Order: sequence, then C-alpha cells, then structure tokens
Amino acid sequence: MTARITDRTVGRWNFIDANLKAWRSESNKEDELTASQRFYADANAAAWKTESESMSQMFRSEFVKAGESLVRPGLHDEWAAFVSDSTIEFSSAGIMDSVVCAMSALAEGATFEEASSAMYANRWGGLPEECASVVAEKVAQFYKDKSTGEAFRAYCSGLQRE
Repeated sequence: MTARITDRTVGRWNFIDANLKAWRSESNKEDELTASQRFYADANAAAWKTESESMSQMFRSEFVKAGESLVRPGLHDEWAAFVSDSTIEFSSAGIMDSVVCAMSALAEGATFEEASSAMYANRWGGLPEECASVVAEKVAQFYKDKSTGEAFRAYCSGLQRE
C-alpha cells in the first residue's frame, strides 16, 4: 500500500522541519548546552531527520507518479530530477506541490485563473507570492502541452506586474 500525502502528513512534515531548524539553531550554541541537553538534542534531531527523509521519499514518489500524466514525453527523467531536488526541504516541497496543483488543474480543463488559484492553494498552506514565478516557469517547462504551459507562464507574469 502506497502512503498518500494528506493534510496531516503535511502538518507532520512542517513540525519536523521546524524542529530541525530549532535544533540547528541550538547546535550553534553548543558551548551553552549541558551534556544531557546535547544528548537529547542530538537524539531528537536524528529521529526528526530519519522521519523527514522517509516523508521526503513518500513525497518524491507521489510527485513523480503525478508527472507520468502531466509531463511532456521526453522530459520524465528531467522531471524526476526536479522532483528529487525539490523535496529535500519543506518549503521546496510546497513549491513542488504548487507545480503539480497547477498542472493538474490545467489538465482538467481549468482556466488560467483557476489554475493560478490552485497553484496558490497547495496543501502546504499556500504559496508565497515571490515563488509564483518559479512555479509558473516549471509549469511552462514541463507541462504536457507546451503551448498551454507557456501561455500559463505569460498569464502569471502579467498578474505579477499588476
């Protein structure tokens, strides 16, 4: 049985990501930590890192599978590499999800406005405005209908200038 990404899974990923960042911040203050605090921080970081890697693999698998029907023929290896690079950290996985949401909406016949809304309403709690151009660029690069992907990028570019 393949694991599915759910809101709960995304919430767990966010929790893990925040804890890893907190641990990294604390590890920079190593001289201020007692030996027991250091042991506890290292043990938690190892557990969070293991779970994060497991979840990252699950996200990778789902996004690569989504690409089978959404990505132009001949670009599947490049798509898989993009997915791999984009699921290393929480924020990057959110961008990846926005790309899949926008391409899925386009594939279902959505207007550019609807696809843009889908792009912003990803499962990670939304897309930062400054990331929209990256998502639109990746849709143009990979979407199965090149002219539609490029027109979507132009549409999104027009929105950002307003």
